[in-house]
Amino acid sequence: MSIVLDGNGAITGLTATGISAVQQLPAGSVLQVVQGTYNTYSTSTSTSYIDSGLTASITPKSTSSKILVVSSMWFMIAGNAQGMDCGMNIVRNSTQIWESLNQAINVYNQGSATGVEFGVPVSLNYLDSPATTSSTTYKIQVKKGNGSEIRWRSGTIILMEIAA
Repeated sequence: MSIVLDGNGAITGLTATGISAVQQLPAGSVLQVVQGTYNTYSTSTSTSYIDSGLTASITPKSTSSKILVVSSMWFMIAGNAQGMDCGMNIVRNSTQIWESLNQAINVYNQGSATGVEFGVPVSLNYLDSPATTSSTTYKIQVKKGNGSEIRWRSGTIILMEIAA
């Protein structure tokens, strides 16, 4: 059979069998990237995990793929506070897959300016193996540690599918 390229850019007479596009890429290749953002001022006094509002979904192309979760959130501290700590975790669908307890969020020597808040970035990174080709949702949850409450303003979550 001959290979034909028509005037519309279509190719006929060419077939590939037994090799998917995912299998052709070397291990460690990034197959897709998804981003989620959160830009709302929020507070919580909960000592149990609650959704932070930071979430994103990805549909892996292969059950052997890894998903690299990279997240950063801006926590807020009042100008007269010395700091706080909080718990943070990563949830895949409804299953907790990683937890960071007593994440210290500190701002020191900022004086006692009432009504002033300082933003402090906190990053989380985790390499997951979901073993699925179904849509998978990742979200960041938070809970209060010491102090009267936790405050956060914005964040980003990036999901990268990595070929295994």
